[in-house]
Parts: sequence; C-alpha cells; structure tokens
Amino acid sequence: MAVEPLREIIVTAAHGGVSSGAVPIGGGAAIVHALLRVWGQQAPCPITLLGLGDRLTLPGVAYEQVPVAWPPGRGPADLVRLKELPYARLCREFERQVTARILARPRPGLCVLANDLSEGPDFAALAAAGVPVVTLWHVDVVDYFCRFYLGGLDPARLAAWHRRLRASSWLPDVLRLVFSKQESCVRGSFCHVVPSSPMKTIIERCYPPAPRVEVVPWGGWDDRAEEAAVATELVDLRQRFQLADDEIVLLTLSRISPEKGIERLLEALAIGRRRGELPTSVRLLIAGEAAFMQGQRYRCRLERLAERLPCRVDFVGYAAGARKQALWRLADLYVFPSRHESYGLTLAEALRAGLPVVTTEHYSAHDLVPEGAGLIVA
Repeated sequence: MAVEPLREIIVTAAHGGVSSGAVPIGGGAAIVHALLRVWGQQAPCPITLLGLGDRLTLPGVAYEQVPVAWPPGRGPADLVRLKELPYARLCREFERQVTARILARPRPGLCVLANDLSEGPDFAALAAAGVPVVTLWHVDVVDYFCRFYLGGLDPARLAAWHRRLRASSWLPDVLRLVFSKQESCVRGSFCHVVPSSPMKTIIERCYPPAPRVEVVPWGGWDDRAEEAAVATELVDLRQRFQLADDEIVLLTLSRISPEKGIERLLEALAIGRRRGELPTSVRLLIAGEAAFMQGQRYRCRLERLAERLPCRVDFVGYAAGARKQALWRLADLYVFPSRHESYGLTLAEALRAGLPVVTTEHYSAHDLVPEGAGLIVA
C-alpha cells in the first residue's frame, strides 16, 4: 500500500496556548509543549496546534484557538478548575470543533497527534474519513476510574462489561467520556504512545485484539530560568517561610488532587513522630495548586491534616520556572506519594536536579529511580 508523504501535522491539545508559567496545566500539556518546541525546528512539514488558550508562540508551529462556550466567569486558564459536568460539556464542544477543522483540511498527507483522550477529537469520525491519528496517553481514564471510584475493580472486566451491554446509549455523557471515548480512541487511532510498559499491558488486556501501542518514556528536561531569577526566588522562599539553615526540608510538588496521595505523606510524618523516628527539624513544603474536580476539597483536607502535625507544613502554591528551580535547591529530599501515576514527570525532574527521592510504587517507578538514587515504597 502506498504511503502518502506528510503534508501537515495537526496537534489537538485543549491546554494548547495556555501558559504553563501561570496555570497548573499538568504533565500532559507540558509534554506536548516540549515536543512542539523540538518539532517546530525539525519537522519536515507544517505543524498546527489546535487549543483553547489565547495564544502560543513557538517557532515553526502555527496556532489556532478553538472557540468554545465557557461557563460564566471562566476561561482557558480555568480548565483545571471545572467540575465534572461543565468539563464534560466543554470536552464535547472541543471535540466537535477540532474534528470539523481537521475534516475541512485536504486529506492526503494529513496526520493528527491527539494529546490525551477525553479532550481529544472524534476518533471514530476521523478513522471513517481515513485520517491517521496517533494518540499520546497521559492517563488511562478507565483504569483511573476503577481505582478511585470502584474500589480497584479490574479495568479489563469493566471494559468487557461495557462492550457486552453496549452501555453507551444510556450512560451520562461524563461517563461516556470515560468508557466509550476511550474505546473509540483505541479502535480509531493508528498508534498509541504511552510512557510505561504497565500502561501498555493494561490497554492490551482491556481492548483485545491488542492495538498498536508503543512505549516511550517522557524523560525530563530543563525548566529554563535565569540564574539571577532563581537566586531571587531562593531568598524570597527562605524569608517567606522562615526556613532555617539547619532544617531538613522535604518537598512534594504536583497538582493538589486526590490521586497524588499527599495525605499519605502527612499521615506517614505523624506516624514517624509518634514512634520517635522523625527529627524535630523536619519541614515539609507542599508545592502545587488545587486542580480538577476534587482539588479544592482535597486541599482543605490536607490543611486540616497539616494542622494536627507536630512538624511545620507550608503550602507554597503553584511553582514553575525559577520558583521550581529554587525549590529543587532548597529541598533535602523529594517525596512522591502518588496513588496513580502514568509516568511521574516531577519525579524525573527531581532526580535530574540531583535530589534523593522517596516514591510510592507506580507504573514508572522502577524505570525512573535507579539503584542508589532513592527508595520505592510498596
């Protein structure tokens, strides 16, 4: 079969055009922006990013803002703050808009890179039109749903149940985004790119016959910042949180939402103090901002837990650029207590910064943490 030469790559990313320096856009958006910084210089054909943000300035990448109807008082920077139903409606509108734009383009040589599933195009419509789609997976939403809402039910069983009952017609749309759209993505994409082998295994178990899945760990990269700006942030952080030179600083950095497992770190500190195993000089910095459906409620829960700890806990807020670099330098130990993680981008960043780490066991833990660099807790 003849293969058409690439004429244009369309990238769909709802967080496209949203500044990572001001909004907790998450690892998925950070990955695609980093990818486009490289592709914009090297790609053999034009690249266009379809996103919700106001603007994007990347050499070699054209940007089209996709207009959608936001809830009152909301805009692109609020995507991570929407509740379940408004988020589902926005995903559907984004799906319709980007699919229409893709199908309006000349087909021969057109390829689509879908950054994530729920916020992706209509995979079935593109497959029917003969448009090849490569999907970057950042979260297996069926696996996530089973872990957090169904008590750890085997996702393969749930996916099979969904197929047998043809449940799509009566499921509410927010659940169709979980089950039906993920299956549509699996069947309609030419190839799937995931960051870990366990993630590939779960997809293959859930959707026989096995689709084409390639494992490509995301790696890590420098979050560039001027040295003077980092030095300024170091001084500001020390003064703002009254950090003493003799304190042992523990750091965790992620969005604040239940799957990140930060409450387990607070509970572990309480147990350590009761056993007399925790030095009195320990200090915990929690960097990140409440995000996604249950983020603000979870933040309140963490604050209540922190108030009962004998050691000091400070909520640093969202950190990127120079502030993130300053935090790497302040910390003595990076703790990554996540309950569900496809990769662990900040874990890779902490290791790159030379910090020892303690991480829970997740899909990429054993691939990311070399012997002697940290501890993996089952």
